[in-house]
Amino acid sequence: MMRSWLTCWGSVLPIIVLGAVLRETRLLDDGLVDGAGVALNLLVGRDALAAGVVGSAFLQTVTYLSAMIVPVILVVVGYGTRLTRVGVRQAAPLVLVRFTVMLLIALAFNHVVVDLWLGLPPIVEASIFTLLILPPPFIVPIYLPRERRDELTLANNVLSLHTVISVAAFVVFVAVS
Repeated sequence: MMRSWLTCWGSVLPIIVLGAVLRETRLLDDGLVDGAGVALNLLVGRDALAAGVVGSAFLQTVTYLSAMIVPVILVVVGYGTRLTRVGVRQAAPLVLVRFTVMLLIALAFNHVVVDLWLGLPPIVEASIFTLLILPPPFIVPIYLPRERRDELTLANNVLSLHTVISVAAFVVFVAVS
C-alpha cells in the first residue's frame, strides 16, 4: 500500500513543482496551471510522457527542480531570521497564545478521541501531538504581500521562537511518554 502511494506521488510531484514554478514566475494563471497539470496527468500520465526523449528530459528536469525546492525555501527563510531579545519580546505573546491553544487541543483530542473513544496505540497520540505543536509553515514570510513587508521581521521571529518551543515541547513529550 505504501509503495503504491509513493509511486503515485512520485508521478505527480514533478507536475506539481512545474505548476508552482510557473505560478510563482507569473507566467500562467493559477487555475490554468492547476488545470493543465491535472489534465496532463490524467490524459498522458507519467509513463506515456517518459516514453519519449523530450518527455523524459522534461520529467528529469522537473524532478531535479523539485529536489531543490525545499533547500531554496529554507535558505530564503533562514536568511531573514534574526532572533534578538527585542524580537523575542515582540513575538512571545503571539507564540505563547498559539502554542498554548494548540497544546490544549492536542492533549484534549488525544485523551478524548484517540485514547477513550477509539483506543488507538500511543504512536497515533504522538503523531497528533507532533502535528498540532508544529510551528506555522516556514513559507509564510515568502508570501507576505509587498505592502506588508514591514511585518517580515515579526513573521520570522514568530517562526523561529515557535520552532524552539516546539522542539523543547517534543523533547519533553518523548521523555514523559
